[in-house]
Amino acid sequence: NGKVDDAVREYQTALDYETDAGEAWQAHNNLGAIDMQMHRLPEALAELNAAISLNPGSSLSLMNRGLIEYTQHDLEAARRDLFQSAAITPNPQSYFWMGRVLEDEGKLPAASEAYSWALRLDPGAREIQSRLDALQKKR
Repeated sequence: NGKVDDAVREYQTALDYETDAGEAWQAHNNLGAIDMQMHRLPEALAELNAAISLNPGSSLSLMNRGLIEYTQHDLEAARRDLFQSAAITPNPQSYFWMGRVLEDEGKLPAASEAYSWALRLDPGAREIQSRLDALQKKR
């Protein structure tokens, strides 16, 4: 409902009293997402690291951490997290961002393959198609 400060307060309170690792993971993951939206990347990274320590198989947490790492130009870490995210739960966003990382690394055939996988999962995604088209013109 647009009440970000209230949501943060509720998640932090939940963590103070939480005894279930699954619910703690959810709170850390959601706090990380809020911090990402508010452009508080160090805080988001800390929350996502906490979420991943509780649930290393969380595709969503890994993808979000990969996005932060990409933003911080840590391409190796971003590639690792995005690859793991896509391996756990194939989704167009992980493949798209993996393509971006690979493209930035100059690995154009691999980037093209990642974009193609993203399009298989979301055939109508115009942004993904545009990236793939632009990449194919470079080759």
